[in-house]
Amino acid sequence: LKAFFRKYNVDDRAARTLEACTPDVQLKVLSTFDPHPQSSGQDYSRKLMGFIRSIASADVDARASVLDSDDDDLNGGRHRKRGREEMELGTQGPFPSSFGNLSAGDAEEELLAFRSRYPMDERAFEFLASSPSHVRASVLQRFRPFNQNDSDYSGLVTSVVKKARLEAPPAADAAPSEEALAEFQRRYPMDDRAWDYLQSASASVQARVLSEFRPRRDDDTDYSAPVTAFIR
Repeated sequence: LKAFFRKYNVDDRAARTLEACTPDVQLKVLSTFDPHPQSSGQDYSRKLMGFIRSIASADVDARASVLDSDDDDLNGGRHRKRGREEMELGTQGPFPSSFGNLSAGDAEEELLAFRSRYPMDERAFEFLASSPSHVRASVLQRFRPFNQNDSDYSGLVTSVVKKARLEAPPAADAAPSEEALAEFQRRYPMDDRAWDYLQSASASVQARVLSEFRPRRDDDTDYSAPVTAFIR
């Protein structure tokens, strides 16, 4: 990894995301990541994050195809179904209780680490990622399936997210810090008008934007329109 980071300039968030990936995902990144064009001093953070997502998604699709073929075995299918349904929401899972207070970039990093630990398909991941911050925090903090070695937690994650969405939300969020807003602006570049619009929004709206804004593309160079639309 050290040699990779010397070759490709990435920010701390991208580096931590790669370090949190499973060994097989890390190996694929180190052996196949080849962005073009390459230039000295270029920041490859976004390209690396997108590449990691594509690998994680491809791995889940492959595992799902194996499970589908195995489901022809009725007894095996029933056993897997029971395994996915048997779970508990404990008081503390493997992810930090401070998730709800993380910046947009750090929250995304935790979601990717969670997906690496508990593989799921794109639909389940989007359902989790698009949920309110208190729902995502609840799932990441308390998700502890009995079967820790399953190859696909899509159904279970979806079920847990649905239950968490029914829970009462926490008290209104405090105003995000200036550092959190600045990190959001770096993560999602926007023009001065959109930035002023965000800064003039109420504390609760700012908190919702920072925790729930999920654009369709993460490699755009101007998010002014989607940010403004989200605030409205």
